[in-house]
Amino acid sequence: MTSYRLAPEWARQDAVILVWPHIYSDWGTANNGNLLQKIELTYLELSRYICGQQKLILIAYDQEHISHIQRCLLSKGIREDNIIYIEINTNDTWVRDYGPVCVQSESNNVLLNFKFDAWGDKYLYDHDNAFNYVLSEKLNFNSELVDIDFVLEAGNIETNNKRCLLSSIDCFKRDISKNNLSLSAIESNFRKWFACENIFWIDKVRLIGDDTDGHIDNLARFCTDDIIVYSSSTSSTDANTDALNSLQQQLQSVKQQQANNLELIPLPIPSAIVHDNTRLPASYVNFLITNQHVFVPVFNDKHDNNALKLIDDCFPSREIIDIESTTLIRQFGGIHCTSMQIPQGFLM
Repeated sequence: MTSYRLAPEWARQDAVILVWPHIYSDWGTANNGNLLQKIELTYLELSRYICGQQKLILIAYDQEHISHIQRCLLSKGIREDNIIYIEINTNDTWVRDYGPVCVQSESNNVLLNFKFDAWGDKYLYDHDNAFNYVLSEKLNFNSELVDIDFVLEAGNIETNNKRCLLSSIDCFKRDISKNNLSLSAIESNFRKWFACENIFWIDKVRLIGDDTDGHIDNLARFCTDDIIVYSSSTSSTDANTDALNSLQQQLQSVKQQQANNLELIPLPIPSAIVHDNTRLPASYVNFLITNQHVFVPVFNDKHDNNALKLIDDCFPSREIIDIESTTLIRQFGGIHCTSMQIPQGFLM
């Protein structure tokens, strides 16, 4: 049986994928007004830093969209030397959850193509579910595409170099029920797909407003093999406090299972951000690690500077870049959700 290995995000990368917001996504719907223009400013800021250090793969809806993106970049003085444009129709921009999961076997590089169902049929997803087929045809990969008959979003897997994997079990409960799967069967597949030896489940924890059912990348992240930062609450009256206290307790259990060799660092979540009477799932742990930078979401909040300082301490060899994310969170996602890294050796 072929076994694969998933590298942690801080491993060297060939490129980062971003799917540029477009009028056919939720960013472009009429009731959002000028939200599309606002979110493009966020993507321009991410693009400026990423393509200054490594390859950036920008996914556009069509050729007209590519021309629009190029004009936007030019208006901000962003050079295109490290940018690869690819035309692919998409429903949504959260490529973390439908993009290729890059793993290595003993003999070759592999792009795992998991099924995508928009977090349990919550939104349209026909284009996004076909994304990896088109990407593998249009991008010069040094790897093969392997279909996996299982729904999995990469925003819900977090790993280190010690073969540990963190994940939220809640995101799989609908599939366990629907497909008569057992937890042990999922764990067996995880060991095959990701070469993980220790699988740690977070159960019944999600931020209010999180339409992914509790992805781990909004709750807890490895910064090194031995450091986990996690969302926490400093307010006894915050509606997320009970869930985040449970998260802390479950991570303490993980630490004990690892002979207390893990350092757990709490990152207090921002004060409540509400839009249209809906609490949004803002979190500082939804950051992106690239070769030179860590991109951290900030929200014009009193907790911003503390979060940046704590994350900076975890990544002494990388520059911390704060990305204003009050527009990004309007569609319930963060910086990590917008992106997918391609590890070194996967592109020709």
